[in-house]
Amino acid sequence: MTLDYLTLGPVPFDEECQGVGMPDYDLAKAMAECKRYRRLLEELFPPPEGVYGYFKTNAFPHDFATYHEVCAIFDADDEASCAWAFDVENSLPATWDDRPVSKPRRQEPTESLPVDAEA
Repeated sequence: MTLDYLTLGPVPFDEECQGVGMPDYDLAKAMAECKRYRRLLEELFPPPEGVYGYFKTNAFPHDFATYHEVCAIFDADDEASCAWAFDVENSLPATWDDRPVSKPRRQEPTESLPVDAEA
């Protein structure tokens, strides 16, 4: 297994975020934003059963200070894991209000029950 990651940003791409290096930058607020975004992504994009993948907040060095982003962690040696991560990257929510599209539930096959003619 070779772990790799894709950076997904600290918040949905059309939302404002804490800007590292800005005078009003607040690390606690930045971490809270990442946590909220990670939870949203976990809701929107759970990896399929048997596929290795999860979301994690990573720290990255910058000239002004360390900044944080949510990352999709995946197995670069596994095609399904890679597909999951790149599907996430290509389907990121624009706002906090974006929600998953409800997928129709799989219909379980129904067995034909014998009809009792005397009932």
